Amino acid sequence: MKPVASILPGERLHDDGGCWVVLSVPGRPLLTVGGQIDSFTSYPLARALDNVWRTAPASVAIDLSRVSFCGACGLRLLVQTSHTASRHAIPLTLHAPRPHLARLLDLVGLAGHVVDVPARDGGVGQQRAFGRRPAA
Repeated sequence: MKPVASILPGERLHDDGGCWVVLSVPGRPLLTVGGQIDSFTSYPLARALDNVWRTAPASVAIDLSRVSFCGACGLRLLVQTSHTASRHAIPLTLHAPRPHLARLLDLVGLAGHVVDVPARDGGVGQQRAFGRRPAA
């Protein structure tokens, strides 16, 4: 995988057919993830995040709107990402997870990072999943 600094916005970092990752907006990275994040496919996202942390970003955003499935490994990776962001005082935002993933993120304590939760009618709903306030 190429270093994040040498990646063009919109360039697909990885696509193994199960999980794909696209980087947008260098400096304030937005990682768009799609497909399934499980024990077999979480590695590309982990590598992309490792590269992002090396650039000392001002913030990190992960678009989860195209994730169809997230297993325990994917959840663990997102929790680790939250801890890394907190340790380095870097704001982390998880954008538009589908309702089933938003519920899982709430259960593992990541609801405070979630924005743009899809409404039941397909439009954009609440600002934070399930009304929890972000940790200070």
